[in-house]
Amino acid sequence: MMRSNDKADEMQTAYDLKEATMNALKKKLSAIIGWLEANQPDVFKRGLLDAIGETKPDNHDSDCATHNMPAMPNGRCNCKLKRESFKQAAEPMVKWLKEHGNPHSLVTIELDGAMLYSGEIGQPFEVQD
Repeated sequence: MMRSNDKADEMQTAYDLKEATMNALKKKLSAIIGWLEANQPDVFKRGLLDAIGETKPDNHDSDCATHNMPAMPNGRCNCKLKRESFKQAAEPMVKWLKEHGNPHSLVTIELDGAMLYSGEIGQPFEVQD
């Protein structure tokens, strides 16, 4: 049979081990947080805002390519916010094409104007690397 002193010693050992583990974890996290604050302040701030459920300061989705750091370089926006905005902007042109175009119509829109093309004949070719 286990004596009460043995059980108390075992519980104290488990408690001490838990405390030592927590202290080591806190020390490691403190070093990581310090590095993030110093070297990646935007990532650190965004991570804190995400953790507490606040709105992202740049209004991009969390999986947007603008948030790739530090694993990869930040990329161009590919989030839903931009896709929805593009869809709303494109809908009037698609409506116009349905009313005035034909199945072969193609529109290009640039900063200085828009161009309507209509293909006469085409043949796709396989692209080789």
